[in-house]
Amino acid sequence: MEFLVIFILFIITMSLLLYYLYKINVSVKRWNKNIDLAIEGNYNVRFFVMPYTPRRMVKLAIKLNKLLQAIQKMAERQSYLESTRKQMIANMSHDLRTPLTSILGYLEAIKNDPNLTGAEKEEFIEIIRMKAEKLNHQIYDFFELAKIESEDISLKMEKVNLKEKAEETILMFYQDFVDAGIEVEVDLPGEPVYIKGDQLSIDRILYNLISNALKYGKDGKKVGLHVVKENDQVILEIWDSGQGIQAKDFSKLFERLYTSERSRSQKSFKGSGLGLTITKKLVQMHGGTIEVSSIPMERTTFSVHFPLIDKDI
Repeated sequence: MEFLVIFILFIITMSLLLYYLYKINVSVKRWNKNIDLAIEGNYNVRFFVMPYTPRRMVKLAIKLNKLLQAIQKMAERQSYLESTRKQMIANMSHDLRTPLTSILGYLEAIKNDPNLTGAEKEEFIEIIRMKAEKLNHQIYDFFELAKIESEDISLKMEKVNLKEKAEETILMFYQDFVDAGIEVEVDLPGEPVYIKGDQLSIDRILYNLISNALKYGKDGKKVGLHVVKENDQVILEIWDSGQGIQAKDFSKLFERLYTSERSRSQKSFKGSGLGLTITKKLVQMHGGTIEVSSIPMERTTFSVHFPLIDKDI
């Protein structure tokens, strides 16, 4: 009787073991199939385990799932970058071809139209000069962004008086503001405010943001510049009372070659679409952050936060 009980228990144990091994074998086959799918580019597959699966297999499944999630994110990022690259090439082609076509047209007119007066030729030459400058600026932006993204740029970090830099840059735009009939409000501290930065990069950040406010603040006829120390930070604010930015555009604002639908439809507002992208990357290279808030036709503010350094450093 005792032998019979032992034999039955043995049969049950072996049956359970065989069933367990069968289930593991099914799981392994499924895993192999999922690996083949992943190799073919389907990163949505996942590795599942059954109850009582050996701990090592559970750990392996968790790691494989994390690996697939990482690869999936990389693939999505690659797809986004490829789409952005194609858009960038298309926009570059349009933005460079348009002024070139115009320049060639004016040159052709100067060369072949005998009815042009001397004054008209001078006017055409001035238009060609302006369009050539714009073209040169666009090409410079393209190359500068490429250098920044490839990390082929070295910053000479030193103590920079942000208040002084802000004053110098806003004065560069004085005549532009006068010509556009824009009122400028400047609110700067009475004493120097120091950050650690690269002189040329800080100039570029200020230039890009003030230039942006000038372009898009024309409707509101008011632009402002504000610098303030707050705890361990220096906050630079450049604002305008112009057309503003829709909330749906905030997430795309600093993307390469992004401009709002309204600005794209107005030639006077047209730019390379790289200024804010370059600005954000330069700010980040200085350990800072940039953010935007906007109420159209009231106030649109770009706020840059830089780490504050002691004036005695």
